[in-house]
Amino acid sequence: MGVRNNVSIYFPVYKRIEKEIQELASAIYFCDEQKNVYSLDIADLIVRCLVEIESIAKDIYRIENEVEPDNPGECFKWMEQSWNISKKKVVVISPFFHFDEMKSFFPFDYKNKSEEDYYSTYNAIKHDRVKNISKATLYTLVRALGALYILNIYFKNDRIQLKDDNYAAHVDRTFGSEIFSVEIAPCKDIVVLSSEKKIIPEQCIYKIIRKESDYAFSLSYKNQFGEVCSSSLVMTNKEFQDYAASCVGKGICTEEFWDFVARFSGMTAENFKVGFLKNNKVSEFISVRAYKMKATFWAELNK
Repeated sequence: MGVRNNVSIYFPVYKRIEKEIQELASAIYFCDEQKNVYSLDIADLIVRCLVEIESIAKDIYRIENEVEPDNPGECFKWMEQSWNISKKKVVVISPFFHFDEMKSFFPFDYKNKSEEDYYSTYNAIKHDRVKNISKATLYTLVRALGALYILNIYFKNDRIQLKDDNYAAHVDRTFGSEIFSVEIAPCKDIVVLSSEKKIIPEQCIYKIIRKESDYAFSLSYKNQFGEVCSSSLVMTNKEFQDYAASCVGKGICTEEFWDFVARFSGMTAENFKVGFLKNNKVSEFISVRAYKMKATFWAELNK
């Protein structure tokens, strides 16, 4: 996956639109009875949301596929085929939003030209605003903002190391929004908390995964003060991992070890050994052993 060089371009724009919608919510009571309220201000916000949606969708497509899309529709079709994006849900958390019908919803799940189809609304008011102004409703705006929120999360592509927080209890599930949050699918490899059992994994934008532990070497030695110390050496290279795994529980010939690991540094075994001893101020090298590191847990995008 490519590097997201334009992260700072998209999310600040989303935050500005979000702020304006929250200000609008102080003038209009956002509730089910008001969902069909329309105005020029709402139309303008919908257009701005969709301009961002088209741009960020194209950028995601370019990064993922390394080719130019022919049109935004191609990008959305690819996202559905690859990520099931129509099944991804957002949860409304803003205290200014009082919708019962939209406490949570699926922004990309809609039929063409239906009430939920903000894209058709965008095209209608873009080409003939006076004729189609009644389509620029609060309901359409909130759904469009939800879609933009999801795309910003997918574009940013954060991968979060959880360390000991295997249930992602301390992860900020708003990802910077003051209106929406997401659910995180529990890891299938750990016991699920009762509060998490109602979560449907395919609806989650994030999921918890268990990364299998790597193999590493622990090097024991005495430093210049006579203290016994240890350092770990690990590389993700498959050859290194296979060798380390084969050494677990066995005596390791230190000269063979220096010779092997030196291959990955581009140095001779002697130079690698001397460099390690010097950098760690080793007065006496004691032993080397292989071991399996503790498995780690991550929260990553649910693709």
